[in-house]
Amino acid sequence: MHPALRHLGQWAHPYARFRGPAAGPTCYLTFDDGPTPGVTYWVLEALAHADARATFFCQGLQAAAHPALVRALQQAGHAVGHHSYSHPDGWRTPWRAYWADCQRGKTAVEDALGAATCGFRPPYGHLPLGRVAALRGLGPVWLWDVLTHDYRPDFRLAHQLPRILGATGPGSILVCHDSHTAEAQLRQLLPPLLAELSARGYRFATL
Repeated sequence: MHPALRHLGQWAHPYARFRGPAAGPTCYLTFDDGPTPGVTYWVLEALAHADARATFFCQGLQAAAHPALVRALQQAGHAVGHHSYSHPDGWRTPWRAYWADCQRGKTAVEDALGAATCGFRPPYGHLPLGRVAALRGLGPVWLWDVLTHDYRPDFRLAHQLPRILGATGPGSILVCHDSHTAEAQLRQLLPPLLAELSARGYRFATL
């Protein structure tokens, strides 16, 4: 069971999507918390080298600061979603403040992009209890079924890569982070992850 379901219950399924549409061996790479100059451009190069597409859930404050980078994601064939403005925790932030921050994030990303986004990812994957249905006003709510742990300072590729590969199946949504906090770990992980999944016959699609 996805960790969020332990708190939300099975009724969350109609509103929060944990997997993408599986058409054969397809998986969905996603990146949270950017765009971050330096890190995101490196990710774009790694994806292009592997002929892979991904979905970027951008923070509004980052999008407002780097609108050209948001547009570069779209121009490279990737999808762009929104990820709040300042990354509030949905379990700890009062509802009105949380909703306002997420709406502000959506506006900031769409202003930078010049188009609608593909949907919303809640910060930390934390959905306010009893408010999941209301969040549909922000677009499709995308969660995940494979967390890479690239944000952890104790990340060890030898342990995490086999775990990630074992957890990935058709339709899996994998979460990475194009942030300074995750940069060192992501640079270890992304090239072999792309290579191993490609060798297993997976293609990388957008949400």
